[in-house]
Amino acid sequence: MSVYMPQVKRHGDEVIYEKTPPYAWRKNYARMAVKDTRRFYNSEDFVYLDTETTDLSPVFGGFVQVGILNKKGDILFSELIMPEAEIKEKAFKAHGLTQKDLEKAGAVPFPEHHERLQEILHGKSVVIYNAKFDSQFMQGQCLRYGLDPFLVDEWWDLMPPCAALLGPYMSQYRDFRFISLSEVGDKLKINIPANLHDAIADCYLTKGIMERIVNDIPHEEIKPLPPKGMSHDPS
Repeated sequence: MSVYMPQVKRHGDEVIYEKTPPYAWRKNYARMAVKDTRRFYNSEDFVYLDTETTDLSPVFGGFVQVGILNKKGDILFSELIMPEAEIKEKAFKAHGLTQKDLEKAGAVPFPEHHERLQEILHGKSVVIYNAKFDSQFMQGQCLRYGLDPFLVDEWWDLMPPCAALLGPYMSQYRDFRFISLSEVGDKLKINIPANLHDAIADCYLTKGIMERIVNDIPHEEIKPLPPKGMSHDPS
């Protein structure tokens, strides 16, 4: 989603939320975010995708789990995957999966899932929260194993619209700060799954957020998150 960002005088962080940009601009960004999300939702047949990984490297790391839902919420793919890479501590703290867990579940490496994933994703629009990470990881694993890349119609990122709706404006970046999936779910009063950071659970949370935006979000009433240490009231 492209948003016109006025060139504003850079103020100190202590006044970003109240004066940069004016609240009227904020409401326009919110309207654009809702409008663009609704337009996409109503014109596309798409799938939701989420992944859990060993680390942040799309080529040298690996998947430990991939989940995919269709637009209605039916599970198309939900598999644990045996990575040929070490599960780093930070990743383990997020998803809680160990090599032994994957062995017990009979997980197999990514190449054995590639053909099925190709069938599901080929020519589809794919909705992801933080699409840059997951899409790079999907294609990076194809590169690692010498497999054909996924030819999707579009990787559609739900994070920028949520940032425009809810993220604090950061003058040093001339942009809104991205916020986590769970922060958005909490702010929009979506039920946060107990097993957050399970790929399918995160797909359902992404679906809930998107449908909340599309169907009944009162965006005029939403108050974005302020930078740390600042008042929440934008007026």
